[in-house]
Amino acid sequence: MRRRHYRDYDTRELRLDTAHKKIGGVCAGFANYFGWSRGTVRVLSVVGLLMMPQVMLPAYLLAYLIVDKDGQWEDVY
Repeated sequence: MRRRHYRDYDTRELRLDTAHKKIGGVCAGFANYFGWSRGTVRVLSVVGLLMMPQVMLPAYLLAYLIVDKDGQWEDVY
């Protein structure tokens, strides 16, 4: 059995998807990262916001502030 090399692992990155955003691109970015549909992630986010707004609203805002935008650092590296 062949051992997996570190280069064999998926190198996907979490980024805000500014091309498919509705508000900030957070839901679209998470959908791209996990391979889910954007609609599913948005529905889950709205349900979470309605059920636990004191958790979901700060989490969304933090993700918007912390996660890099699509292509933001491509010209730097």
